[in-house]
Amino acid sequence: MKSQMNLPNSALNPFAIHRVLTIKSKLILLLVLTTISVIAAITYISSKTQRDALTQAAFDQLQNRLNTDASEVTFLMEFLRSQMAILADNRTVVAAAVELENAYNRLHTPANDPAGEAALTNYYTERYLPALSAELGAKVTLATLLPTAAKTQFLQLQYIVKEAGANGVDNASAAGKGPDSIEAIPPAESLYSQVHAQYDALLQALAAQLGFSDLLLIGYETEEVIYTTAKHPELGTSLIDGPYRTTHLADLVYQMKRGGTTDVAIVDFQAYPPALGKPVAFLGAIVANPAGTPIAFLVAQLTPALIDNIVTDGQAWQSNGRGATGETYIVGSDLLMRTTARFLVEARDDYIAELRANGQPEENISKIERTHSSILAQHIETDAVREALAGRSDIRIMPDYRGRSTLTAYAPLAIEGLAWGMVAQMETAEAYASLTTLQQQIFVAGAVLIFGVILIALAATTLLTSPLRTLAAYAEQVQRGEFDERLNTAAKDEFGHLARALAAVMQTYQRQTLLLERRTTENRALLHSLLPPAVAARLQRGEERIVDTIHQTSLVCATLVGFTPLLRQQGEAATQVMDELMQAFDEAARRHELERQRTVGESYIAVCGLDAPHLDHSKRAVNFALELFQLLGRINEERELNLGLRVSVHSGAVVAGLLGGNKFMYNLWGAPLKAAMTLATLAERNTLLITDEVYKRLDQIQGFVRRGPLWVDEVGELLTWARLEQGRLTLRQIDLVQGSFAKCLPISEEVAEQFYYRLFELAPSARALFPTNMQEQQRKLMNTLNVAVGALNAPDKIIPILQNLGRKHVGYGASDDAYQVVGEALLWTLQVRLGGEFTSDTKEAWIAAYGWLSQVMISAAQEEAPSASATVGNGTATATDAPVAPPPTPRQQIAAARQAAKQKIVKPLDPSDE
Repeated sequence: MKSQMNLPNSALNPFAIHRVLTIKSKLILLLVLTTISVIAAITYISSKTQRDALTQAAFDQLQNRLNTDASEVTFLMEFLRSQMAILADNRTVVAAAVELENAYNRLHTPANDPAGEAALTNYYTERYLPALSAELGAKVTLATLLPTAAKTQFLQLQYIVKEAGANGVDNASAAGKGPDSIEAIPPAESLYSQVHAQYDALLQALAAQLGFSDLLLIGYETEEVIYTTAKHPELGTSLIDGPYRTTHLADLVYQMKRGGTTDVAIVDFQAYPPALGKPVAFLGAIVANPAGTPIAFLVAQLTPALIDNIVTDGQAWQSNGRGATGETYIVGSDLLMRTTARFLVEARDDYIAELRANGQPEENISKIERTHSSILAQHIETDAVREALAGRSDIRIMPDYRGRSTLTAYAPLAIEGLAWGMVAQMETAEAYASLTTLQQQIFVAGAVLIFGVILIALAATTLLTSPLRTLAAYAEQVQRGEFDERLNTAAKDEFGHLARALAAVMQTYQRQTLLLERRTTENRALLHSLLPPAVAARLQRGEERIVDTIHQTSLVCATLVGFTPLLRQQGEAATQVMDELMQAFDEAARRHELERQRTVGESYIAVCGLDAPHLDHSKRAVNFALELFQLLGRINEERELNLGLRVSVHSGAVVAGLLGGNKFMYNLWGAPLKAAMTLATLAERNTLLITDEVYKRLDQIQGFVRRGPLWVDEVGELLTWARLEQGRLTLRQIDLVQGSFAKCLPISEEVAEQFYYRLFELAPSARALFPTNMQEQQRKLMNTLNVAVGALNAPDKIIPILQNLGRKHVGYGASDDAYQVVGEALLWTLQVRLGGEFTSDTKEAWIAAYGWLSQVMISAAQEEAPSASATVGNGTATATDAPVAPPPTPRQQIAAARQAAKQKIVKPLDPSDE
């Protein structure tokens, strides 16, 4: 007690401690924090309660809206499908189809009508093509769409051009009687006009009643458009070899005719040139006569408006209960919208800016701006769309296609023949607007309450801390080093200094901990980059010996061809190409869920089923292998290179294990790995070689041809299949072939005549195989070349035809040399007819193209009459087990053509043989 009385007077002066109010400040802070905690707890509980209620209400509303819209769309499509089935059986429609087909087939038009041709050409150049080009955003040339058949020109002149001129419209949907008003009409044409006048009004009324934008009749045998209500430019054209043979209308007819189904078929919305490039879909049914014989296809054309009006409420979103941001839309399997985006209509500039900010392709944005529509223009690849297209439905909070947070409901649409997903959404900001208002009110009230608490705390702590001011003064002395051991009570204030010291220690400890965690994270990332995730996890759990037998795997082995010469030419710069390729291959492997096993030199090995089991591992591996060719082709085009790939795929059980101690390596063993690596060395350039084990697991993958069985050491004999990739031809070579052939079409008769002249000159004995009158054969030749050249961009369409023809020519007794003679004659003809335009690059492109086409036929012929089995890898071969020599290259084929002149000649490919 005596020591306390010895303190300086300044330490006892209550005004001397006004600068240091440590305890007082703590009390005030404690009261304020307590108040804030209470307010925060109230805010959290009330916000969570209301948020849950709002979320559930919004989800219920979205789910109801989604179910309602989905039901209406599904009902509409099923209704239209049933109406098409009824129409196809309607007596009047059957009678119209029979009589229009008969009248159409009896049309005999004048062989030469310069005035009519000029009028038709003027219609195409002045009206049709400018409007179509403006819609598509690309110029469409006259030669690609102008009909050349006299019958087609006559019908379009009478029912499209003249009616357009009379009515001031671009079609004759409000048509009169057509040719009846023209003088000197031949009887057959008058018959078509009479039948047309008899049934046109009825068919027009049916189409309007059902909401069809067009109703077409297409001949069953000829696949020619014999009638349309809208009088679009497909009237009179052939869907086999006409200008619209590549449209989805032709696909629908092909599907119904080749599929042999009597059900109503449907094709999804696509841009359709006769509809001026607008998106349309088609419903089709087969019309049969009373005897049950198919006579025609009845096809209805649908515009997106029918579905769009349902999903968008006629674009009156706000007035129909969807709020300020709610919308429902449909996306197809191509990830393109089938309905109108709300914000394109209501906030176009913001909508375009948000699409561009979220990575929408510029060409899509340009199309939206040009057509003022998002249908078949806006690409959406959100989680909701992917889940809906995968057949799953749910309600979640997720970003939309503009990157904004939304409450989203999604589900697939159960419409036969269409892979559509529907998404209904509303921005979370709108859904939680009332919650935001409540939080703002609580914030204002809390601020006022905190201010009052501070005032009260100041008054209360002033009274409570007065006895402690002396101790505070002593704390200052201790801080200055003036510690008095006799003042024991003053030690209580040392907790403040201890806390600060402890904080400093803790900061040091925290820095060390963060450093350790960063190093641990880096080590874990490195481990996952070297090993499959499951193996890395097992290693981290402490497993020392990791060896597994994995039964369901597929291995892809790809060998890059041409990189060593490139490395000699470009040095270290070539490694940039390799790095870009490996990154592209790795990204493709990730998409197909394959694991890269190793990259040694110019070889790349990936495995499907190693880390996670996949029932479709063979299909994933083949799809991945096919994408490798596409990736390499893109890089070749961008960098003007000529690299190639040899790829093999094999399936089976492998053993996988971790080797080594400090420097470990995850390795594979087993017959599938050895077989895949060996087959990759045996594959030809730009060829995918798969085993029969893989081929049997594939589902509807075309383009593979059977190769001879191959022997692999320690594995045995393997039956193999090969796919000759279009990677043999670059895009520039395809353009050169198609461009040069287009110059031959106007002089097709002279080209065909000169080809056969050269062919019979090279092989005189072949003349006996052909008819005396060669005009029909010459026409078939040019049609065949036109189909083959046009299909170079999509070889899967022509490969089955080529394979079938190759098998047929086995029966003709044709040898491989015969294809070489045909190739020699074809190159000679092109050289003569094109002259200086047939450059060395063009010739190289034709050699590559013909070599690829003929090799598909030769491989199919070998499949029909297989040669002796091949053995590879065991170092021995017998007379019956001789290795199968690889097919000759295009240059070898042409070089050997003259030596093959005495062999039999195959007739040129003719799609009509199918």
